[in-house]
Amino acid sequence: MIETLTLITLSIILLIVFRPGKVTPLENPLTINRIGQFSAVLAPMLNLAQPFLETVSRKLSEADRHPGDTAPLYFSVQDREVRAHGEDHYLLAATLRGGVLYFQATAPQAGQSDVEALRAFSEAELARHPAAGEASNAAHAALVAAVQAAAGERGVAVVALE
Repeated sequence: MIETLTLITLSIILLIVFRPGKVTPLENPLTINRIGQFSAVLAPMLNLAQPFLETVSRKLSEADRHPGDTAPLYFSVQDREVRAHGEDHYLLAATLRGGVLYFQATAPQAGQSDVEALRAFSEAELARHPAAGEASNAAHAALVAAVQAAAGERGVAVVALE
């Protein structure tokens, strides 16, 4: 009887100590806030896009962020890591507001153009972060360059959407 009780107690302790870590489910949207760096809202199934977004943020930081805001920039992104999990491409919006980089990523929507789907998703998220000033051409150019440099570094195909 004591042996059985001891075995059960040890089993429970081992399960508590060695249980697998919690992984963000792919079915849930993901919000990432890196204070002072970037904020990202990723639609369900796009949490694997996070490494690309972190690379864009790093590239923009290396290029010395330009003060000013940008209008949202829209991209179609083909990332082999995301494609491996069912998506051929995803849609990405990137915006600088008050020195913080904001990303929104969503999957293409049936019956809607890529730009329309992304614009609707992006505007809903950016409504909480109003522009602080005028759009800056230097900030716009720096953001485009950071996205292209990150794409080259990670082997990701990025196409700007109008």
